[in-house]
Amino acid sequence: RNFINHLEIGHPFAAPSVANGRAGGEDRTSLRVVHAPTRPLQKGSPVFEEHLMKLRSEGIEIEYIVLTRCPNDEVLRQVAAADLVLDELYSDIPLAGLGTEAAALGTAVLVGGYGGAALQRHMPARAIPQGHYTHPDGMCELLAMVLREPGFRASIAAANKAFVSECWNPDAVAARFLRIFRGDVPGQWRVDPTTLDYWQGWGAPERNTLELCRRLVELHGSSALGLDHNPALLATLLNRIRDLDTPVQ
Repeated sequence: RNFINHLEIGHPFAAPSVANGRAGGEDRTSLRVVHAPTRPLQKGSPVFEEHLMKLRSEGIEIEYIVLTRCPNDEVLRQVAAADLVLDELYSDIPLAGLGTEAAALGTAVLVGGYGGAALQRHMPARAIPQGHYTHPDGMCELLAMVLREPGFRASIAAANKAFVSECWNPDAVAARFLRIFRGDVPGQWRVDPTTLDYWQGWGAPERNTLELCRRLVELHGSSALGLDHNPALLATLLNRIRDLDTPVQ
């Protein structure tokens, strides 16, 4: 069945009054990077740490703060004081919870994922947060650029803050829900699942997802993938599964 694209509605967040530690941190020589993973493996935490170690070896001074099992007010305080937030590496949307909070607090945030091309095909630019969402293979390069170039980092922070403040504030999101409840749903909010060509999903590198799909097909047949309604996407995924066994030339 057709469904409503959640990104058209948005993630509501009203930024609390949190002291911004960056303003008083001119004496700091290191860049403060914050990561707050609820599920470190699925969020890509080991890969983020590997990237940061590489950049440290290249001379970038980085203070890396990893927050686990912290109350939300402490997370927000650390996010507001950071130069950069690393949200997650395998996200299927440009801004989830932590990313939206960082954006609203005026802190630059980076998100990795495989969904960029699909979002561009299926959504208008006005509904997509810009400038910080990258393919996982490009994260290290983007991270280096953001850390080395304060102006670029500031532009990401400003663009995302403007987006969530205007488009995802609680009143705007509530108004969209009210339109849905009233049956006043714009056509561009609706998605026909037979047109989708995105399969990577959340929380894992592409190969891990393909390996899981291959096991499902071996055990239960291709119908176990739940894609009989979308033959083109099913064929794409089955071809990618077959490619796992193709030796690299």
